Amino acid sequence: KEEALAIINNKSDNYAEWAWKDPRTSLFITEWRNLIHDLKIIVLIRPPERVIDSLIRREFHFYKNQKGWKWLILYMWSLWKKATNLNRKRKLYCQTYLAYYQNILDYLKSSKLGKEFLVVDIDLVLERDMQIANFVRKQWGFALNYHSFHKVYDQKVFKTSNQSNYKLDNEWSRKLNQTYDDLMTFCVSTKQLIDE
Repeated sequence: KEEALAIINNKSDNYAEWAWKDPRTSLFITEWRNLIHDLKIIVLIRPPERVIDSLIRREFHFYKNQKGWKWLILYMWSLWKKATNLNRKRKLYCQTYLAYYQNILDYLKSSKLGKEFLVVDIDLVLERDMQIANFVRKQWGFALNYHSFHKVYDQKVFKTSNQSNYKLDNEWSRKLNQTYDDLMTFCVSTKQLIDE
């Protein structure tokens, strides 16, 4: 707690507005809300198969920039690593998705939500990033400078719904998709962005 307070005090002393992006924050929402009373939270929702696909691609990346024998050895090693670890990693990633998003969902369901939360789906961010920035400026009074999401992040990282290489197996599909569907009920809509 002391370390968190030191971070908060340092940021607050040096910046009128500040933010951080760390998925692990979702595991400690209540604690952060208790420390920062005027905390505003943007929750970015991504479908489970896309998150898991992203984690698998990150873990088992293809060594595209290598050439010659070094490339071949690294590529063969990555194939062996993928074959031996994929099922274990897939289970871990499913558990992680469920833990993070279920904690967010539990908090959203148990809280009297005001305008301190913005829950938004990744596809809406990709389509309407300027409207989301305007929404945040208007709702929260932040002095944000708009920068196109497409210029800040590599678009290849965020695959669209039809591009995922990873499909959930039945063991996890029901739990993960139910959590995602429940979270989507809290998401801001395009109409809300435009009307605000």
